[in-house]
Amino acid sequence: MQNHAVEYVQDNAFCYCRTVYLTDTNAEGNVYFARYFDWQGETREAYLKSGISPEEYRAMVVSKTRMVTVNARVDYFKMLLLFDAVKIRLNTRNIKRASLELTFSFFNEKNGVLTAEGSQQLAFQNRHGRLIPIPPPIRRLALAIELGVEAVSGAFSSISTK
Repeated sequence: MQNHAVEYVQDNAFCYCRTVYLTDTNAEGNVYFARYFDWQGETREAYLKSGISPEEYRAMVVSKTRMVTVNARVDYFKMLLLFDAVKIRLNTRNIKRASLELTFSFFNEKNGVLTAEGSQQLAFQNRHGRLIPIPPPIRRLALAIELGVEAVSGAFSSISTK
């Protein structure tokens, strides 16, 4: 099922909006806890797609650059139910030489309630499994969120800012 997600940048955060469908819920009708990890990955991929050109992506593939999830977590506060609209805000922090952290805040769009928060620590490796500096396109994108889109030229040229 296609989700028809909406992406935009607002207040130094990448926002990804989606709808809860049956496939996201358990027998009680609330969102199954593991789906939040899936949504973190989905939001991360949309974020990368929004600011990295196909040529930049291909260059990373050719060089066999690997993005590795070092650690991931989600803390749950309130339930989401079938057909709820969810806004996921992605922020960056702890940008270092070879790693960075993405943080995720999940909101029920109807009432603005924070339903969960999570994070992923990402690192980058070369084809031999050795840590390498964050690839320039990803560093540019991370700084655009941390410092503000206006501060980083070329970031998020394909999506709207609100």
